[in-house]
Amino acid sequence: MVMIYLIIFGGTMGSVVKDIWSIDVEDDTISTWDKMVVDQRFWIVVITVAILPICLKKEMQELHIVSMGLFYSVLIFIFILFLQLCFLGANYFAEGEPITFQQFLKPAEDADFVSIMSALSVLLVAFGFATNLFPLYSALKVKTNENCQVAVRWSVVIIAMIYLFLSLTAVFLFGKQIEYADANIMENINKELSVDPDRWESYVMRVMFLVVLACHIPFIFFFGKEGLLIMIDEIDRKSISANLNKRLQQLELRDQ
Repeated sequence: MVMIYLIIFGGTMGSVVKDIWSIDVEDDTISTWDKMVVDQRFWIVVITVAILPICLKKEMQELHIVSMGLFYSVLIFIFILFLQLCFLGANYFAEGEPITFQQFLKPAEDADFVSIMSALSVLLVAFGFATNLFPLYSALKVKTNENCQVAVRWSVVIIAMIYLFLSLTAVFLFGKQIEYADANIMENINKELSVDPDRWESYVMRVMFLVVLACHIPFIFFFGKEGLLIMIDEIDRKSISANLNKRLQQLELRDQ
């Protein structure tokens, strides 16, 4: 997952630099430096080196600043996209292929078994947060089941609202162009300048998206690292199993 985020960061950063400096990647006469700064591999190395000290933090509380940056950058990203929809109107970037609300009330005409299974797989991935449950619990300041339930409940509600609002806003703004970009909102935002060269918001949203990605990576790495360490500890010392067995024995003695 970390590698996926790094690849997306590199591609997005390369597109931002390409548009700002007006670099024609198909021009064979451009300098080596220009070729390098639009290459996603260059920015993957840069962001990896930059955030490595943050990724190696031992406690989740040390990632507080990163979490605040993630939260506010997501809000700014959604707010700008929503303002575009309000001021520019629905289907402004649809390029003649709008999507109306009525199309949400019936199955897609071109839906087939593969597309339906793909949609379901996306829903299943949404429940992948369960793998972070133990690292999340261990990072709580007050480790109780009630606090863990509250944290999970609020996170699921907030994320669901963000995804729903962002998806509807993007669909009504870009129309069927969303489908042509494989439902990748960033691909559509990258192409805003080709539809309207005055859309400076495209730069701001891409920068905010880069901040979101950069702030996401330390958390993904942290949970992955903690989960791996828990598995190694269980295989080597069986700490969790031993504690559970001890707890079960205490409960059995209490019931006798």
